Amino acid sequence: MKKDFERWLSGYDFDVIVTVSLKQALPAQDGTVVRISMEDLRRTGWLLRDRSTKRFFGKREKVPFLVFAENGFGEKRHHLHILTVKPENMDLAEYSAEFVDVVRRLEWAHKEIDIRPIQRRSSPNVVKYSLKEGPDALIVEASCLPPEFRLVG
Repeated sequence: MKKDFERWLSGYDFDVIVTVSLKQALPAQDGTVVRISMEDLRRTGWLLRDRSTKRFFGKREKVPFLVFAENGFGEKRHHLHILTVKPENMDLAEYSAEFVDVVRRLEWAHKEIDIRPIQRRSSPNVVKYSLKEGPDALIVEASCLPPEFRLVG
């Protein structure tokens, strides 16, 4: 099933992969520390999708946006891998600066943000990498694949 899922997601042509590192904990008002939860990962992905879509494409537009969570086992931080498309009229540097501005406004976002282009027809490799922790890594609530989105072909 994982291979079928991977193959299906790989059928789409994404422009950009963004990796957003997340804070592992935040201070609470009572002086304790609140550790990041799966719900925080989902909410952060959802906010990123909505705010970046609004920033780049307007309120009504549905933009391809897949969010994958990678849990911070051992020394790694929790982080999100995001596969999406940038507006055709923006170069990668301009898009990156704008996307970083969106990310930095989120409470769980850490300063480490990596934005890279996905070479044409390389989506399968990027999808496979994003699914390395299994199909449950996809945060469905934060993802969007509009029916009109272009399939590789």
